Amino acid sequence: MNFLIMIALAGAQAGVSSVYTELTGCDETEDGGGLLVRCDGHAGWDVYISPGEHSASLAYSGRAMNEQFMQAPISVGMDQYFSNTIEWRVREEAGGWTPFATIHRWMASTLIIDPDTGMATGESRTDAEVLVVTALREQGPIGACHAAYLDVQEVYDANTVARAFADSMADEFRCGIDQPYRIDAGEAARLMERGRL
Repeated sequence: MNFLIMIALAGAQAGVSSVYTELTGCDETEDGGGLLVRCDGHAGWDVYISPGEHSASLAYSGRAMNEQFMQAPISVGMDQYFSNTIEWRVREEAGGWTPFATIHRWMASTLIIDPDTGMATGESRTDAEVLVVTALREQGPIGACHAAYLDVQEVYDANTVARAFADSMADEFRCGIDQPYRIDAGEAARLMERGRL
């Protein structure tokens, strides 16, 4: 059973909040010779994971699942992985709280090699940490697409910025046409100046 928390965020848009789910209690199946993991998301959304040796891919719903798996928020590091916690941005509507975006933390790391022995030290360095804002689509050929990648090491209070981006821009983002925003400190400042955050 997913652990759901509804919270009110200071400064958030009226009628918008967050729900958190965990990638636990998932089902494993074989898909074309590979492993496919399905987890319960929120409000009827499924989360699919395609695990690999050094990385994993994630999709929301089975619509254009392979296209979603091909989205790559991080291109550095030996191992790429993501948090078990997904934040769902939800909007209050007549039928209840409807998800329209997610925020998910992805990381990349590389094993540290001892230069004298050429052997791994058992420690690793963090090469990147990114918050992925995904726009959800209840209808259409694709279930979701990445709308923004926020550099956690660059952007001050990245979680708040990610929520502001999701609330302001996820609905208008055109899946399959627009390229995901790559948001560092400079891009965050530009979006704020334009009133988008």
